[in-house]
Amino acid sequence: MFKFFLIFKEKYCNFVFYIISMKHLKFYFVAILFSSLLILSCGDKGVDNALKSDVYQIGRYDSLFKGHYEGLFPLIPFSVFVNFGIGLSQNLTNDITILNSSYYFANSQNQIRAGLPMVSDSGTYVVGCIFKNDTMGNITGKIINLTQLQASIKRYLKDTINTIYAIKVTGNIDSVKIRTFKTQANPYPILDTARKYGTVSNAYNTSGTLIGFYFPKKYSGSNNIETGFYFHYLSDDKKLSGNLLGVSFNGATVEAGGYGSLNTVSSYSKPQP
Repeated sequence: MFKFFLIFKEKYCNFVFYIISMKHLKFYFVAILFSSLLILSCGDKGVDNALKSDVYQIGRYDSLFKGHYEGLFPLIPFSVFVNFGIGLSQNLTNDITILNSSYYFANSQNQIRAGLPMVSDSGTYVVGCIFKNDTMGNITGKIINLTQLQASIKRYLKDTINTIYAIKVTGNIDSVKIRTFKTQANPYPILDTARKYGTVSNAYNTSGTLIGFYFPKKYSGSNNIETGFYFHYLSDDKKLSGNLLGVSFNGATVEAGGYGSLNTVSSYSKPQP
């Protein structure tokens, strides 16, 4: 019933995103009613096309980098129209990985909560989409670092100048290095400081999925996204998840889907220091 998020542009989408961000049930009712009328006017085909055409973003990288870790948008409505993604929850309490519509919240103690978001869950910086498999191939040979990984994936990306790509890499992983953040309290440190005190974990001989995105440099301006590649890792046993810092493997499968635009559904609006 929240599919209307994906067909809104300009003033209509900003209005409804504001309504939902108020976090009161009466506003949810208004949004549901309004969305139903729009869905009827657009038809299922138009909604389905919208679902698969865009990437959606909670927050802005400049705000995250400066240390604004407030929960900007509730994850329950976000989860309705996103089945794939990565990000950070409020106060950096959890690294968020979204795969096949399931959410994995990983804290600094390497504890993972799996399932749908709770009412209290909100995102400070999250990127997600409806994953589509436009391209599928194999990464052959030995990969020993992120530079080699990115170069191997780029061979399957047809347009790295204008197109955003959602990417899955699956296989047996020889070694993986990930980071999860520790919960931050206000006054928040800047992101570089928070990174220094995160928990770094290494694992060997696992199997799992790299979940990530590629953003062209053209999105570094008004959209304020971290451009280039950015990945999380999720092991098949769901016991390991976090921001990917390093990886090595010998052969894997890569899937990628291209997207034409990026929409920010909620962002930090208070004056920046």
